[in-house]
Amino acid sequence: MRRDRRRGFRGYGPAGIVTPSFVPSDLATLRGWYKGDTGFVAGTSWADQSGVGNNVTLASGVTAGAALNGHQTASFDGTSNAYGYLAAFDLGAADHAFMAVVVKVTSAVAEHTIIGLDDGAFNVESVYTKSSSGNVTAYDFLGDVVVGGSVTGAWHRVAYAVNKAASSTLYVDNTSQGSATNNSNLANPSPLCIGFRAAVGIFMLGQIAEIVILNATPSAGDRTSLDTYFTTRYGI
Repeated sequence: MRRDRRRGFRGYGPAGIVTPSFVPSDLATLRGWYKGDTGFVAGTSWADQSGVGNNVTLASGVTAGAALNGHQTASFDGTSNAYGYLAAFDLGAADHAFMAVVVKVTSAVAEHTIIGLDDGAFNVESVYTKSSSGNVTAYDFLGDVVVGGSVTGAWHRVAYAVNKAASSTLYVDNTSQGSATNNSNLANPSPLCIGFRAAVGIFMLGQIAEIVILNATPSAGDRTSLDTYFTTRYGI
């Protein structure tokens, strides 16, 4: 293994898998980090790798999924028993959030909620990224904010930069799908929902390889570094 002059280390992991030089823990705003091959206990829990301690409880329908580029994923079976939940996710701030997910939604027949920070006061979604009829959609408690491209049937990197009562941007594979004002009631702490929408259900059928949550909108450079980390690690 050799030292990478830009940041961190670059080398090879098991079976020649490339180890990215940038990792999410390089970001000071990191508040949640979930990997399918680290700290994941099927149907039980998903340990936060950020160091904050935002550990998620998993229902029985969340199992170990097929590996992606040698890394185990989390599989969601689309039933009411397929979700991850943390009642009080410590965001550390109440005005901004950035959620990035490596995800594959299996079917476009129905809506599939991918991830969201719930509104603790009204128990309705405030900053959700979901897949509806194959297209990924950013959602606040008043309705759709931005509708993007399809994420069905193949692995994609989906990210949503949420700025409370300000312009928020949805990304697919590090390409902006558009920006709009978000009417979020984002609070701290907020319930974290993985694979479902609180109060109304809408469970996901598909797989998640990794989730990164920040409490600030990253710079364009940091966002690209994170996306490169995903593409390098998962070969997508």
